[in-house]
Amino acid sequence: SADEQQELGADGSAQCREHTLLAYTLGLRQIVVCVSQMDECKFSEESFEEACRVVQRNLHLAGLKTHDVYFDVHFVPTSGLTGDNVLSRSESMPWYCGPTLVEALDDAVASHF
Repeated sequence: SADEQQELGADGSAQCREHTLLAYTLGLRQIVVCVSQMDECKFSEESFEEACRVVQRNLHLAGLKTHDVYFDVHFVPTSGLTGDNVLSRSESMPWYCGPTLVEALDDAVASHF
């Protein structure tokens, strides 16, 4: 969740780096990061941005660039409890103009080996 990412900081980065390296090794070149439980931080744009920065920092530490020609990362703020930005747009997060989680996953292109 957004709040957990802020609290974990560097301590929670090992699992993120591990998952990133595994995805890259498997040939995935697009990742959709679901920043969940946005309802717990009152749908705060600042909490979402901080969670994104933590993940981007971990991706960078793993040796990956988040907007590289060969590797692309999309961040989607969601709340599974309320369904915000999962299937339909959230009225609670008017500051987010990107795709819903399902749209982002649908838009992901299969990697070619």
